[in-house]
Amino acid sequence: MPTGRLPQWLTSIVCVSSVVIMTTLGLSLFKRMKTEHWIGMIVFFALGFIYWVIRIKYLKAKKDKDLVKDMKGLHPYWLELENKEEK
Repeated sequence: MPTGRLPQWLTSIVCVSSVVIMTTLGLSLFKRMKTEHWIGMIVFFALGFIYWVIRIKYLKAKKDKDLVKDMKGLHPYWLELENKEEK
């Protein structure tokens, strides 16, 4: 049964190509952005960060759940796939 994995050399080429393309497109976009767009982007990310902090505190206080710790752990589905590969 094929595993669907790419050879390492091909994965490296895809990754490097992606970084070059995304850097080029990102720089092009940032050069053309107006001040209002920069401000809007900063406000958007700031609001997202504030929401994240509030959500972490809410989950910790109300549901006794540590979101950051949960996010650092491995997803159960990934663990299940790893166990299947080992067999």
